[in-house]
Amino acid sequence: MSASALARVLRAYVRYAPGTLGKARLVGRFLDEHLRTHPVHATVGLRSGDKIGVTTSDVIQRYQYLFGEWEPNLSAFLRDRLRPGDTFIDVGAHRGAFSLLASHAVAPTDTSSP
Repeated sequence: MSASALARVLRAYVRYAPGTLGKARLVGRFLDEHLRTHPVHATVGLRSGDKIGVTTSDVIQRYQYLFGEWEPNLSAFLRDRLRPGDTFIDVGAHRGAFSLLASHAVAPTDTSSP
């Protein structure tokens, strides 16, 4: 099996398998470096349901490719705290990972027109 094929299999395990067993080790010892030095260009689905293009040579895009979001702990914090009608400002947004997440959290839940 080629290194690229192995990376695709390991990415599927890291991203979709339940639990955390061995995932940090796989990312730290193989996937992070491999995806940085052998970039994958792909369209990926984010946890928010949005689809974006990524190139894994960039760290933020690499983590979106692997996990479906950037900084899962901070993303979870934002999802827990933001409510419809809130205002969110993402200063220095880079690719806008948190802005995209916040746009879903602060959007009105009632979409019917008056």
